[in-house]
Amino acid sequence: MNKIDIFIKDIKENVKSHLPEIFGRPFLKDFVNRVLMSISGVLALGTWALAFLRFQPSDFLVPVRYSSFFGVTQLGNWYDLYTVPAVMTFCIVLNLLLGYIIYQKDKMITYIFLGSTAFISAVSLIVVINFSIMIGR
Repeated sequence: MNKIDIFIKDIKENVKSHLPEIFGRPFLKDFVNRVLMSISGVLALGTWALAFLRFQPSDFLVPVRYSSFFGVTQLGNWYDLYTVPAVMTFCIVLNLLLGYIIYQKDKMITYIFLGSTAFISAVSLIVVINFSIMIGR
């Protein structure tokens, strides 16, 4: 065996030995937490999948900001449309970390963090759907 194979084998053994410890934590055993994380995870994956399928490179400017009063208020490059899923992902990670830290002190605040994560994911999916309809792809 070469050094890389030994290194990969050590990593696998280390991960296998720590998985019960990671998934045995009360935060991940809580049913409400698992449901809210699953909902936000599915919505986030759907948002990223739709963004990758619909937002393709183009030479022309696309609408990147929309107002219900004024319509399209800003045009930009096609890759600017990925800011919505990127901000959504940042908010999900931040809320999960905050929920994990606060869980032992107050479960209700953790539920609020994870519920807001599911809400942010749903709104992001709606925004990506609307922008994909506006650009017509």
